[in-house]
Amino acid sequence: MRTKRRIAGSEVIATGAELLQGRTLNRHGYTLGALLVGAGIPLLRETVVPDDIEQIREAVAAALKRVELVFVTGGLGPTEDDVTREAVALATGRAVVSHAEADAHLQAYFARINREPTAAQCQQARVLAGAEVFMNPVGIAPGQCLTLEGGRSLWLLPGPPRELNGLIETALAPWLSEQVERADMHQRVFRILGHSESRVQERLRTETEIPAEVAVAYCARPGSVELRFHGPEAAVDLLTEWVRERYAEDLLNETGEAVEAVVGRLLLERGETLATAESCTAGGIAERVTDVPGSSGYFVGGVVAYANGVKVRELGVDAAVLEREGAVSEAVAQQMAAGVRARLKTTWGLSITGVAGPGGGTPEKPVGLFYVGLANAERACATRFQVNGDRQQIRDHGIQRALEVLWHSIR
Repeated sequence: MRTKRRIAGSEVIATGAELLQGRTLNRHGYTLGALLVGAGIPLLRETVVPDDIEQIREAVAAALKRVELVFVTGGLGPTEDDVTREAVALATGRAVVSHAEADAHLQAYFARINREPTAAQCQQARVLAGAEVFMNPVGIAPGQCLTLEGGRSLWLLPGPPRELNGLIETALAPWLSEQVERADMHQRVFRILGHSESRVQERLRTETEIPAEVAVAYCARPGSVELRFHGPEAAVDLLTEWVRERYAEDLLNETGEAVEAVVGRLLLERGETLATAESCTAGGIAERVTDVPGSSGYFVGGVVAYANGVKVRELGVDAAVLEREGAVSEAVAQQMAAGVRARLKTTWGLSITGVAGPGGGTPEKPVGLFYVGLANAERACATRFQVNGDRQQIRDHGIQRALEVLWHSIR
């Protein structure tokens, strides 16, 4: 039986000019960091370098001096700027060699799509001498793991997210489970609605004593904050109980899961349905709701009622109320929610109407004002909100707050 070992730190080196030029969103550290924290391995640094042999070589050599586990992602493709293998070979003193299984995997891949690989494409099957090689479940270039002096390990992984995730699932995660002794480091994630990160921090710091070995992190989102604890299990458990007690009414979950996913699960469990009526967010609530797989099981549809005539004709809003109160009003939000619920025959109707800006505001109804309406069989109500920001930020706040109103009502 193989003896497991402790790993005190790791680094990620992401390669690719597209990551530095804003053409591709770099999620390599995000993806690997989530896996590593679950294995009790700190991710201490992520370095992004262009497709340059010397810069990649320097980054790899430096990382191997600092930590025991290094990941290099990207640059394993068939084009002339894919030089990661060669750079890592220089950094580690290894040759780049042919690999029979990887070559057979490549040939089978192209046979399935009825194409002949080019000479450049065949280079993707080449590996570093002595590496443990893992076939790519969704692509061509294999994953590779080098074992180096002093118990250090270096992984080469493809950059495309689908391929990276595939090799994490089939190769890296099992390797970590087999090789690494998990340290007493645990992470808890809380999504708290209706509170700012500064207020959560102030309350946490004044009401509790945070052990030095626990790292605390905050991430602000529209209408909510994500709170994370990372440290020894016993210390994290104590802080967890504090959060559960202090934020019982506003604690969405302990997974970091988005509110639309939580709402969807509640609706499915109860056999209830939802329809939306939107003005200022122009379908944004419906988009968030239907981003969740399986949303067809509870989301019936929505109406984008930008014009007042559509509010009257499609949602049954009283024209006299519109004239008297204005489109951005509590009464109109209530009638929009009740109207879409009745028209689409759902359990819940959710609406929003507001001033997203940059123009259209008045002293009585400034930019950033919106009302969220909610209706079920018993009643219709509306909640007033006032936020700051540009047009998109106001819309994002409106979408988030609408989903929060729904969650508070159905939980």
